[in-house]
Amino acid sequence: MNMKRKSQMKYWVCGCHNVCLEISCEPIANNTVCFCDDCYNRVRVCESKSSKLGRNQYSRTGGVCMVSVPAKGVKIDQGKEFLGYFRAGLKNEGTEFHPGSKTLNVYAKCCGTLILHIPEAHPRTLQLQPWGLDEWKEEDVSKQMLFDTCYTKITGIMPPAGVPVAKGPVQWGSDGHDSILKVLKSMLVPPNLDPWNKAIEIEFDMLPPPEAYALCGKRIEYIERKEYLF
Repeated sequence: MNMKRKSQMKYWVCGCHNVCLEISCEPIANNTVCFCDDCYNRVRVCESKSSKLGRNQYSRTGGVCMVSVPAKGVKIDQGKEFLGYFRAGLKNEGTEFHPGSKTLNVYAKCCGTLILHIPEAHPRTLQLQPWGLDEWKEEDVSKQMLFDTCYTKITGIMPPAGVPVAKGPVQWGSDGHDSILKVLKSMLVPPNLDPWNKAIEIEFDMLPPPEAYALCGKRIEYIERKEYLF
């Protein structure tokens, strides 16, 4: 892929380099690892969609790595036609799908690489899968922000030794409390004043299946295969 690098810009590319995102802002949190069943599941779904070039993996501790970035600083540089959307939210300790969940997963249909997810709770802060991000490296566990280790009873993934088993942030890491405050602040801005969905060109109706579509004309897939239940 031929990309012209711009000063202070970072780029994210999928496994086959057909999809490229341009990131023009500093991350809110650069090394977050979540152990919840929804995060674990979205990687599992993309693994099943992946080609040999797909770039889907877990953290070295078994959780899911992500980089939190403001939606307004993310732009699709190329490959918009390869974007696919799905929802795979779970409920009742992972035994049922949750069709009412509005969290949206975005992946590259060309190679099956998970790109990011847009959380229902704070949609202006995107959770980017970092493996395709310029110069990103997974930090030592002691420097990572860790979340939702309580889901180990569902996923079977044990948190690192000495890390509490609980819901929410269980270790602040090097990003510290400021990251949480930035996310909370983004949740207080009325949507009409900060149209987050336009920032990444993904607009969709918050409707249950089968009526939910992306306004760009692409259907949002609802995952319903039982092998993704726990």
